[in-house]
Amino acid sequence: MPAEDRAGGMLWRAAERYELTQQMRAAACEVQAARVAQLRSTEGGVTEELVASLKVLSRDDIRTGKWHNPLLLTGTNSVRMQYNAGALARFADARGVPIIAWRVAFPTDVAINVGARLEAQIFEKFDVETTEHFVMGAPCMVLAQIHQRFGVCNGTSAHYLDLVLPEATRQRDTARILAAKPGETVMLEAAPAHLVLEIEANEALAEAIRSGDLPTIATPSADGRAAFPFARSGGRGPELDIGKRKIKTLAFPVTPALALTFHKVQGLTCENDRGLLDLSKPKKGSLALTYEMLLVAVSRFRAADDYRVLPLPPGEDLRWLPKLQPDPNTVEYLDPAHWGPDRRRRFDDAKPPETGKKGKRLPAAKRRRQEPASENAALPRLIPGMRNLGNVCYAIATLQCLLRTSFVLGVAPALPGTVAHAVASLAAAPTDEALTRILVGAGYDLGQQQDAEEFLLRMLAATESQRWQRQSPWWR
Repeated sequence: MPAEDRAGGMLWRAAERYELTQQMRAAACEVQAARVAQLRSTEGGVTEELVASLKVLSRDDIRTGKWHNPLLLTGTNSVRMQYNAGALARFADARGVPIIAWRVAFPTDVAINVGARLEAQIFEKFDVETTEHFVMGAPCMVLAQIHQRFGVCNGTSAHYLDLVLPEATRQRDTARILAAKPGETVMLEAAPAHLVLEIEANEALAEAIRSGDLPTIATPSADGRAAFPFARSGGRGPELDIGKRKIKTLAFPVTPALALTFHKVQGLTCENDRGLLDLSKPKKGSLALTYEMLLVAVSRFRAADDYRVLPLPPGEDLRWLPKLQPDPNTVEYLDPAHWGPDRRRRFDDAKPPETGKKGKRLPAAKRRRQEPASENAALPRLIPGMRNLGNVCYAIATLQCLLRTSFVLGVAPALPGTVAHAVASLAAAPTDEALTRILVGAGYDLGQQQDAEEFLLRMLAATESQRWQRQSPWWR
């Protein structure tokens, strides 16, 4: 079927494939290069030989002294937070500094309904999730778009440098911090007013330092790094499931980086870090470890000896790993047969995937839906782009898909005062103001990561709900 007759998320007519292999992470290690190549091959996959070649961290490794506090890559946030807490304690003890901790806060609409007793129960039940930490010199990662122009964005590597205590509790908390022993945890009476992070050197930051264009709030250093203050305002903490409902929390937009998820480590190279891979078998139905996550984790390192497998629980082994199969879309992308000799591809001839894992034919519901040509003939071939206002790629991708549906472009323009009409108007005028009005009106903050599926469901619910259209006319 011609590309112009397809519906859904087919937004481009052509693509050019670029692989960021200039670094050639594994060029100096034949074993690692072969391992990554096998995982990237459509005919390779996770074989028993590959599994047998993976080394599990042993006591002999630890005795060498090279595996003290290695970086952990995992698929779950709960494991990440638990490991970070223990790793920070080991880091603080080795550096001879205390661990400074404080509790997350609740948004105003939650705080007014949470009494002292319930708050104490929540903190006791979710001790790890509701505790923020600071250890001077420890590695951390920024979780929000702070200064995009200077490379201080979601995923930027940094180090904890300093903190500013609130005036009301500064004297008492300072005395307790100074009296603490190395590795001892000091729980602050109140959260810091600011955290100061030292941002790793990057090209944008270096240029700003050279040109004298660095913000006045930042302090440059001689090696191309710079210190930036961070406030808690706008930071999203973990969502806590307290039974009948989930409550949101507020936290600083930064997390310790002694453990990272497979998603968060994408694009990074573990240069000087020894790494542990959490390859424990996920619970049934969980996506804590997929083929793609394994590929990302393994390919972060330059040599096969730079990482080990985290010791598994009693009774578990790695023999289940060959069951991991790549998603059909991954196979389609990695297969060089889908790309021309010039590394370009036209989507006119691309066929929707008919088969899934193990070559089985996909159910009709999972294949790309193809609508009649008459329904989509009038749809424009090009959709204007929208500027990323700070970590809102989830919304832009969702809105771009909605803008390729015949309902939004064909019916919605005749429905003024509806959510669909507001979305449709983006096709003609994709302004920052229009995008901001939709996001803020739907209850989302700019600069914070959100879930694309949740945003889509909210948009669809808003479109269909007459109650929302009458009582919450934020889209007008």
